[in-house]
Amino acid sequence: MQYRWRKGTLGQLIKKMDDEIGIHPALRTAFSNLYGYTSDAGGIRHAILESDNVGFDEAKFFLVVCSTFTNFVQAKIAAIKK
Repeated sequence: MQYRWRKGTLGQLIKKMDDEIGIHPALRTAFSNLYGYTSDAGGIRHAILESDNVGFDEAKFFLVVCSTFTNFVQAKIAAIKK
């Protein structure tokens, strides 16, 4: 299978992964919902300057989640390339 996940939005990546290798619906929804939280007005990316509700704990959580997601995608790509 050709490696076709070179660029795109998170939503596009999740769809490509689902189409090519399959992702459990709950996991697919979890990825999308976590990204949705980061993107909305009160989320981690937009609230840092405007809210006292987002702090170190949220930043650390999302740093770890992003790292884990990256490792997950890389492992799936490696499995496809075999």
